[in-house]
Amino acid sequence: MPISRKNKHAFSLLLIGGAMLIYAGITGGPGIVGWIGDYLVQHNLVTDPITIKTIVLTIDVFGFIGSFGGAGVIAGGILVLVHHQTLGKFIAGFGIGTGILGILILLITTLMAGTAEFLALVVVMSQSIGWIGTFISIWGTMTVEKEPK
Repeated sequence: MPISRKNKHAFSLLLIGGAMLIYAGITGGPGIVGWIGDYLVQHNLVTDPITIKTIVLTIDVFGFIGSFGGAGVIAGGILVLVHHQTLGKFIAGFGIGTGILGILILLITTLMAGTAEFLALVVVMSQSIGWIGTFISIWGTMTVEKEPK
């Protein structure tokens, strides 16, 4: 059975969005948290070695979550291509969920740090590839068309 044009389009979006989430997990997500960590250390706002190690661990965790989210989105896109639209959307949804969860955790922890840090984060995240990848992935799952049986 041939793949519908709409599902080819959905796969393309999921592939691009998933790749962006993986990239954000490797560079972008840690880049945002890393930027905040660097700012805190360079301005002597954090000098405790344990706190610095906690910041480094947080950077690693966000990268790990983002990478798995992107892999889930790509796996969901592949399932859409092989005529498993419902399962593909479900798995892609989990991948998107990890991306959204990582973003929400980042927002909450930054908001707790203070208003200036939160505003700086909003500016940085508005240019973040992770946000763009998340929205493209959501768009991809919304365009998946159920194939007739």
